[in-house]
Amino acid sequence: MAYFKQPKYDNSDDDIPFSSEKIVGYEYRLLHHENFFEHLHMKRLVIDENIPFPISTWERTYRYKGYGYNMCRETKKKLLEAIQKTNLDSADLSMYNNGGWD
Repeated sequence: MAYFKQPKYDNSDDDIPFSSEKIVGYEYRLLHHENFFEHLHMKRLVIDENIPFPISTWERTYRYKGYGYNMCRETKKKLLEAIQKTNLDSADLSMYNNGGWD
C-alpha cells in the first residue's frame, strides 16, 4: 500500500516541444496490490522477492506480530532465504534504525 502525492503539470504550451512545464498542484494517489484488502482483513504479512534489507524486514515483523499480524508460509520462506544470503559483516546489516528502510 502506498499513499503519495503526484505533481500536476501545466501543459498549456503543448505546441512548444520540450518546454519547461510548471507544477500547478498536486494530486494524492493511492496504490495497492490487488490482494491488499484481503491480506489486511486476514492480518497476513506478505512480501515479494525484492527484500533489500532482510534483517530490517525480520525486525519489523516483530512489531506487526504485536498487532496480531502473521507472515504467510511463502513470506517466511522468502525471508529466510534472503537472510541466509545476507553478509553478516556488512555495515548495512540493518537499516531499520538508520533511516527506516525495509
